[in-house]
Amino acid sequence: LIVDKNNSNSLFIPELIELFPTAKFIHIVRDPRDTVASYKQVPFDANGTIALAQRWKYYNRVIVKYSSRFPEKFHLILFENLLSEPKRYLSDLCQFLGISFDEQLLQFYEKNSYYGNLKDATAEVKTAYQNINKPLDSNQAFKWKQNLEKKDWQEINTVCRKEIAHFGYENGKDMLPFVSRLKIAPGVCFGSLLNFSEKFIYALPLRLRAGIIHIYRKRTKTI
Repeated sequence: LIVDKNNSNSLFIPELIELFPTAKFIHIVRDPRDTVASYKQVPFDANGTIALAQRWKYYNRVIVKYSSRFPEKFHLILFENLLSEPKRYLSDLCQFLGISFDEQLLQFYEKNSYYGNLKDATAEVKTAYQNINKPLDSNQAFKWKQNLEKKDWQEINTVCRKEIAHFGYENGKDMLPFVSRLKIAPGVCFGSLLNFSEKFIYALPLRLRAGIIHIYRKRTKTI
């Protein structure tokens, strides 16, 4: 099996299905408030709450759209469920992929050499990947309740309200007052622009795309 973990894949699902007819898609969803709180701590993405929420919404809306068309190709896992019952949900995933479950999947961090290979990476990259050599921690779920201010998670609820309800997350009804919702329009537009820009860049010829991404990573200190 070849696995590719990249959010940008959600922008090209029809193309991926056409190129790889037997491909399967693992759709891991994390509470948008936790997702936004996490991205706000790294240097290589937008920092605005509303723009990040809009991007989360767009990625997941696209995946839900195509998973309804090709249900046999998609497997949904809530990140929080994976943390709380890893054996159960990894077993389900293995069944979806047509492979045998192995208990060693639960001890992935004991043989994980990836973090060690980052010894020459920047401090920003090491910080972003610091947990990959640790076991799954259920305390990583719903950290937004301590890490986000009320205004932030109300903004996220307002932008992602339908998706929050779709995936069964709580407190999706606590949104910004109606008058305040007009103020989030610039952030929503910026998030949509980022999605458009990302899809445009990945559609460019490889050499040009690689040059743009290299400059971006140099500026954000991720290389």
